[in-house]
Amino acid sequence: MHLSEICGDRLFRNRITALMAAVALALSFFLLVTSSPAQASVITCTTGTSGGNVRSCLSVINSGPLVATMSMSAHVVRSARVLRVRILSPSGAILASKGPGNVPPGGTITAVWRPHRVVARGRYCGITARRKANGTYTRIATRCVTVS
Repeated sequence: MHLSEICGDRLFRNRITALMAAVALALSFFLLVTSSPAQASVITCTTGTSGGNVRSCLSVINSGPLVATMSMSAHVVRSARVLRVRILSPSGAILASKGPGNVPPGGTITAVWRPHRVVARGRYCGITARRKANGTYTRIATRCVTVS
């Protein structure tokens, strides 16, 4: 039995055809979405020039250029420090900043950027800076990731 025998009504046949096209389109969209890169977490850490006293980590949750969250944190191990952490764009613009803050041993200071959108491709960096006795800052750690 053929569809035209079951559905002699032209309007009904057009609706069936439209439904089949919609299902095909939905399936194509599903395959496109599920074949894109999976969400990834990247965490990169260093103690930089702190002599092991400050552990700085840059964390990124993204899927290609779609970035959900980026954070830069500095955790003090032994001796209290006055720290500032920042996240910089590929052009060097400050995207997030926290501090200065007096961070005790066992304490952490964190700057968070939540774009939840496609961002410019390029190298994003997190920096940790320590305030010196004269009030100026010196960079003690840098961590970078490339968003592509």
